Amino acid sequence: MKRFFYLCLIGIFSCVITQTVFAQKPVLANTKTTFSKGSWQIGLKDGYGSSPILGNRNTAQLTAGYYVANRLLIGLAGSYTRELSEYVINRNLVSLGPLVRYQFISGRISPYAELSYQLGRRGTNTEQLVSFTPGLSIGLLAGLRLDLSYNFQYSHLDLGYNLFGEASRQPQIGISYLIKSRQ
Repeated sequence: MKRFFYLCLIGIFSCVITQTVFAQKPVLANTKTTFSKGSWQIGLKDGYGSSPILGNRNTAQLTAGYYVANRLLIGLAGSYTRELSEYVINRNLVSLGPLVRYQFISGRISPYAELSYQLGRRGTNTEQLVSFTPGLSIGLLAGLRLDLSYNFQYSHLDLGYNLFGEASRQPQIGISYLIKSRQ
């Protein structure tokens, strides 16, 4: 797990260095960047992976946010998670919370990192989730982007009589739409 995390970090930083070295044109001060301040972004991601408790975990995540600075998005993330085992046991979780996303560079291919904290309900129990998601955003059409990412998540379940924590990870694929400001 640590090896994979370090490989992701090295990959992200090498993309950033390569992009700066092979830049085609300098950006002028009055030119709008792809992830510019005042723009909005909405996105939908889906991930599938193994669950620490039951067999498999599928997560659908809807995000919406506003770029408060160039390449820095603040917004909300809502998730629906379903865990299934080979037996007919399943757990469902609906959660919502704040999201911070930073795009390392502005371009057609742009690495990013997301951090979110969500509160959710699993039946009658409350669950807290903290997730870190490094990824790559690829421009398809004007405003439409493909997001490829790997989600690391820690969840903390309060059962009333004891506390239970679990860590999970899963690859995710998604699509996002960028609405540029008219300034």
